[in-house]
Amino acid sequence: MTFSVKILSRADREAMLKKHLASPQGEEDFYDFRSQKIRLKVVRVDINLPIYRMENFRTYTDQHEYIAKEKLEADYFIKGQELQSVQQQQHEILKKLSEKGPIIDVLEKDGQREAILISSTGVVINGNRRLAAMRELGVDYVDCMVLPADATADEIVDIEANLQAKPETKLDYDWIGDAQLINRLVHMGRTTKEIADKLNRSESDIKNTL
Repeated sequence: MTFSVKILSRADREAMLKKHLASPQGEEDFYDFRSQKIRLKVVRVDINLPIYRMENFRTYTDQHEYIAKEKLEADYFIKGQELQSVQQQQHEILKKLSEKGPIIDVLEKDGQREAILISSTGVVINGNRRLAAMRELGVDYVDCMVLPADATADEIVDIEANLQAKPETKLDYDWIGDAQLINRLVHMGRTTKEIADKLNRSESDIKNTL
Protein backbone atom coordinates (compact mmCIF):
# COMPACT_ATOMS: atom_id res chain seq x y z
CA MET A 1 0.00 0.00 0.00
CA THR A 2 1.10 3.59 -0.61
CA PHE A 3 -0.42 6.17 1.68
CA SER A 4 -1.99 9.17 -0.04
CA VAL A 5 -0.98 12.36 1.75
CA LYS A 6 -3.81 14.78 2.46
CA ILE A 7 -2.30 18.03 3.71
CA LEU A 8 -4.24 20.41 5.94
CA SER A 9 -3.60 24.14 5.81
CA ARG A 10 -1.26 25.61 8.40
CA ALA A 11 -4.13 27.59 9.94
CA ASP A 12 -6.25 24.44 10.29
CA ARG A 13 -3.34 22.50 11.83
CA GLU A 14 -2.67 25.25 14.35
CA ALA A 15 -6.34 25.53 15.29
CA MET A 16 -6.71 21.77 15.74
CA LEU A 17 -3.54 21.52 17.82
CA LYS A 18 -4.63 24.43 20.00
CA LYS A 19 -7.89 22.61 20.69
CA HIS A 20 -6.08 19.34 21.51
CA LEU A 21 -3.58 21.12 23.75
CA ALA A 22 -6.43 22.44 25.88
CA SER A 23 -7.15 18.84 26.95
CA PRO A 24 -3.96 16.82 26.33
CA GLN A 25 -3.44 13.08 26.77
CA GLY A 26 -0.70 13.87 29.28
CA GLU A 27 2.78 15.38 29.55
CA GLU A 28 6.33 14.06 29.08
CA ASP A 29 9.79 15.29 30.01
CA PHE A 30 11.94 16.45 27.10
CA TYR A 31 15.66 17.14 27.53
CA ASP A 32 16.89 18.34 24.13
CA PHE A 33 15.41 21.85 23.94
CA ARG A 34 17.22 24.95 25.20
CA SER A 35 19.63 22.80 27.27
CA GLN A 36 17.13 22.09 29.99
CA LYS A 37 14.38 19.69 30.94
CA ILE A 38 10.92 20.88 29.98
CA ARG A 39 7.46 19.32 30.17
CA LEU A 40 5.74 18.98 26.82
CA LYS A 41 2.07 18.21 26.35
CA VAL A 42 1.19 15.01 24.50
CA VAL A 43 -1.83 15.03 22.19
CA ARG A 44 -3.45 12.37 20.02
CA VAL A 45 -4.23 13.72 16.56
CA ASP A 46 -5.54 12.46 13.24
CA ILE A 47 -2.78 10.76 11.22
CA ASN A 48 -3.30 13.37 8.46
CA LEU A 49 -2.55 16.37 10.68
CA PRO A 50 1.28 16.33 10.92
CA ILE A 51 3.40 17.26 7.92
CA TYR A 52 6.94 16.13 7.19
CA ARG A 53 9.80 18.55 7.84
CA MET A 54 11.76 19.12 4.66
CA GLU A 55 14.96 20.41 6.25
CA ASN A 56 15.64 16.84 7.26
CA PHE A 57 19.32 15.94 7.07
CA ARG A 58 18.63 12.19 7.13
CA THR A 59 16.74 12.50 3.84
CA TYR A 60 19.02 15.15 2.25
CA THR A 61 20.76 12.75 -0.14
CA ASP A 62 17.52 11.09 -1.29
CA GLN A 63 15.90 14.49 -1.81
CA HIS A 64 18.74 15.74 -3.98
CA GLU A 65 18.92 12.50 -5.95
CA TYR A 66 15.24 13.00 -6.81
CA ILE A 67 15.84 16.68 -7.66
CA ALA A 68 18.68 15.75 -10.04
CA LYS A 69 16.77 12.91 -11.69
CA GLU A 70 13.65 15.03 -12.27
CA LYS A 71 15.64 18.19 -13.14
CA LEU A 72 13.92 20.26 -10.44
CA GLU A 73 14.98 23.42 -8.65
CA ALA A 74 17.46 22.86 -5.81
CA ASP A 75 14.97 24.19 -3.24
CA TYR A 76 12.10 21.98 -4.49
CA PHE A 77 11.62 20.26 -1.12
CA ILE A 78 12.36 23.21 1.17
CA LYS A 79 9.97 25.55 -0.66
CA GLY A 80 7.37 22.83 -1.08
CA GLN A 81 6.86 21.91 2.56
CA GLU A 82 3.24 23.08 2.45
CA LEU A 83 2.48 21.42 -0.91
CA GLN A 84 0.69 18.09 -1.05
CA SER A 85 2.71 16.79 -4.02
CA VAL A 86 6.03 17.50 -2.29
CA GLN A 87 4.81 15.99 0.98
CA GLN A 88 3.84 12.87 -1.00
CA GLN A 89 7.33 12.57 -2.46
CA GLN A 90 8.89 13.02 0.98
CA HIS A 91 6.58 10.27 2.23
CA GLU A 92 7.93 7.91 -0.44
CA ILE A 93 11.50 8.66 0.68
CA LEU A 94 10.66 8.15 4.35
CA LYS A 95 8.73 4.97 3.61
CA LYS A 96 11.85 3.44 2.05
CA LEU A 97 14.01 4.57 4.98
CA SER A 98 11.55 3.07 7.47
CA GLU A 99 11.91 -0.29 5.71
CA LYS A 100 15.68 -0.33 6.42
CA GLY A 101 15.17 -0.83 10.14
CA PRO A 102 12.70 -2.58 12.45
CA ILE A 103 10.32 0.39 12.61
CA ILE A 104 7.41 -1.11 10.66
CA ASP A 105 7.71 -4.51 12.36
CA VAL A 106 7.78 -2.95 15.84
CA LEU A 107 4.83 -0.67 15.11
CA GLU A 108 2.83 -3.51 13.61
CA LYS A 109 3.49 -5.70 16.66
CA ASP A 110 3.39 -3.21 19.55
CA GLY A 111 1.81 -0.05 18.16
CA GLN A 112 3.21 3.40 18.87
CA ARG A 113 5.31 3.31 22.04
CA GLU A 114 6.86 6.79 21.90
CA ALA A 115 5.26 10.08 20.91
CA ILE A 116 6.71 11.83 17.88
CA LEU A 117 7.84 15.45 18.31
CA ILE A 118 6.08 18.20 16.35
CA SER A 119 6.05 21.99 16.22
CA SER A 120 3.01 24.06 17.17
CA THR A 121 2.20 24.17 13.43
CA GLY A 122 2.23 20.38 13.10
CA VAL A 123 5.65 20.00 11.45
CA VAL A 124 7.40 16.77 12.51
CA ILE A 125 10.73 17.45 14.22
CA ASN A 126 11.51 13.89 15.32
CA GLY A 127 9.63 10.82 14.15
CA ASN A 128 9.27 11.40 10.40
CA ARG A 129 10.07 7.75 9.58
CA ARG A 130 7.74 6.47 12.29
CA LEU A 131 4.92 8.65 10.98
CA ALA A 132 5.48 7.34 7.44
CA ALA A 133 5.44 3.76 8.72
CA MET A 134 2.27 4.31 10.75
CA ARG A 135 0.57 5.82 7.72
CA GLU A 136 1.54 2.81 5.61
CA LEU A 137 0.11 0.51 8.29
CA GLY A 138 -3.24 2.29 8.12
CA VAL A 139 -3.12 3.76 11.64
CA ASP A 140 -5.78 6.44 12.25
CA TYR A 141 -4.15 8.47 15.04
CA VAL A 142 -0.67 9.43 16.20
CA ASP A 143 0.52 10.64 19.63
CA CYS A 144 2.63 13.80 19.49
CA MET A 145 4.66 15.90 21.90
CA VAL A 146 4.25 19.55 20.95
CA LEU A 147 7.03 22.15 21.13
CA PRO A 148 6.26 25.69 22.34
CA ALA A 149 5.07 28.11 19.65
CA ASP A 150 8.17 30.29 20.09
CA ALA A 151 10.63 27.52 19.08
CA THR A 152 12.86 28.91 16.30
CA ALA A 153 14.19 27.23 13.15
CA ASP A 154 17.72 27.20 14.61
CA GLU A 155 16.47 25.62 17.84
CA ILE A 156 14.80 22.89 15.79
CA VAL A 157 18.12 22.17 14.04
CA ASP A 158 19.73 22.01 17.49
CA ILE A 159 17.16 19.40 18.54
CA GLU A 160 17.94 17.29 15.48
CA ALA A 161 21.67 17.53 16.25
CA ASN A 162 21.11 16.62 19.91
CA LEU A 163 19.03 13.58 18.95
CA GLN A 164 21.53 12.48 16.29
CA ALA A 165 24.30 12.50 18.94
CA LYS A 166 22.50 9.91 21.05
CA PRO A 167 23.97 6.39 20.79
CA GLU A 168 20.52 4.79 20.57
CA THR A 169 19.71 6.56 17.27
CA LYS A 170 18.29 3.78 15.12
CA LEU A 171 19.54 4.89 11.68
CA ASP A 172 22.74 6.87 11.12
CA TYR A 173 22.89 9.68 8.62
CA ASP A 174 24.85 9.01 5.43
CA TRP A 175 28.02 11.08 5.18
CA ILE A 176 26.40 13.75 3.01
CA GLY A 177 23.49 14.32 5.40
CA ASP A 178 25.92 14.31 8.30
CA ALA A 179 28.07 16.96 6.63
CA GLN A 180 25.03 19.07 5.75
CA LEU A 181 23.89 19.03 9.38
CA ILE A 182 27.34 20.15 10.52
CA ASN A 183 27.45 22.83 7.82
CA ARG A 184 24.04 24.12 8.95
CA LEU A 185 25.33 24.41 12.53
CA VAL A 186 28.38 26.34 11.26
CA HIS A 187 26.07 28.79 9.48
CA MET A 188 24.19 29.20 12.76
CA GLY A 189 27.44 30.61 14.19
CA ARG A 190 28.64 27.51 16.06
CA THR A 191 32.36 26.83 16.34
CA THR A 192 33.76 23.43 15.42
CA LYS A 193 34.46 22.86 19.12
CA GLU A 194 30.82 23.62 20.04
CA ILE A 195 29.59 21.31 17.27
CA ALA A 196 31.93 18.53 18.38
CA ASP A 197 30.66 18.81 21.95
CA LYS A 198 27.04 18.79 20.80
CA LEU A 199 27.51 15.70 18.60
CA ASN A 200 29.80 13.88 21.06
CA ARG A 201 32.63 13.76 18.51
CA SER A 202 36.18 15.06 18.25
CA GLU A 203 36.82 18.51 16.84
CA SER A 204 39.21 17.00 14.27
CA ASP A 205 36.40 14.73 13.05
CA ILE A 206 34.10 17.74 12.60
CA LYS A 207 36.77 19.64 10.68
CA ASN A 208 37.48 16.61 8.49
CA THR A 209 33.77 16.21 7.73
CA LEU A 210 33.51 19.86 6.71
